[in-house]
Amino acid sequence: MSKLSSYEDALCALEAGVEVVKVSSAYEENEEAFIRFTDALAHNKTCTHLFVEMDEVAKGTNLLVEMDEVGMGGVEHVADAPYGNSTVRTLRLTHVGNHIDYYGAIAVGSALKHNTTLQTLELPWINIGPRGGESIGEALKQNTGLIHLNLRGNYIGNYGAISIGNGLKENKTLQTLDLMRNNICPKGGASIGEALKQNNTLTALTLQYN
Repeated sequence: MSKLSSYEDALCALEAGVEVVKVSSAYEENEEAFIRFTDALAHNKTCTHLFVEMDEVAKGTNLLVEMDEVGMGGVEHVADAPYGNSTVRTLRLTHVGNHIDYYGAIAVGSALKHNTTLQTLELPWINIGPRGGESIGEALKQNTGLIHLNLRGNYIGNYGAISIGNGLKENKTLQTLDLMRNNICPKGGASIGEALKQNNTLTALTLQYN
């Protein structure tokens, strides 16, 4: 399917039962249309691959949402969309400009606690920080579907790493975890190491450049 230029067109595609939806449109001045689009996504049962590109705020899911410079309102709606959706398998939020900070990570973590179909979550280089790492760590304790998690370049530090470690102790599904470039010192690394003694599912862990 060719790339659509408005969220209204994307909404029509969802309603028509299209499986692959590609849309490129600015978030600013199109907030209402974007919200209608993500609200529809939350209940959609046919779309399996979604690519969203925005100018000043961008998001993405394979059911990939790609995000460039996402504002908080947009982040919250994209984070909430997979909550009620039973087809989204991949959610990718990345930046080309502004970061979503830990507020966005909290929104994603909250939705992740209840989502059972999302298998891949990619949040590279969006500056979620220690508190964002904490939110994702708490979500890992309850989530039962996530297989791949990418938190590269988010500066979660020891505090975030300890939270991720605590989450890994209880998580039973995650297989790959990327924590490259997160300012994790020995204390945080030790926490993750202790978690691996209890975790039997993680098979790939990236910790370079910490």
